[in-house]
Amino acid sequence: MALTIETVTVTGVYHKSDGSPESGSISVRLAVNAVNLISGPHEVTIRPISLVLDQDGAIRTQLYPSDSPGWMLNAQIPYKVHHYLSGSRESYYVYILPPGPVDLSTLPRYTRNEIVVPRPLDMRR
Repeated sequence: MALTIETVTVTGVYHKSDGSPESGSISVRLAVNAVNLISGPHEVTIRPISLVLDQDGAIRTQLYPSDSPGWMLNAQIPYKVHHYLSGSRESYYVYILPPGPVDLSTLPRYTRNEIVVPRPLDMRR
């Protein structure tokens, strides 16, 4: 029986300061290209996933967890998030950890200087 990569449901609801739903989009991508050996190996690239907020200002998607045991990296893999909401832009990093659902709008946000950029494991040992 082949192992499969479990995904985490990622949600979020965004509101303007007056309480009305936000409009716009959010893109989410891995901070680095990576290989996941579960059900593979297969490469998971840093191509962004674009999420358009619905009429309630909500998003929903499935992502691979930052701590998947199949990542061949020396640390959890962060995701880079870009907000394009009501004409403003914001970028930051998050870690998507199971179990879900995970609310993207409430996760701790990190700058580039606060994350650990994972490196491939040395498999020659």
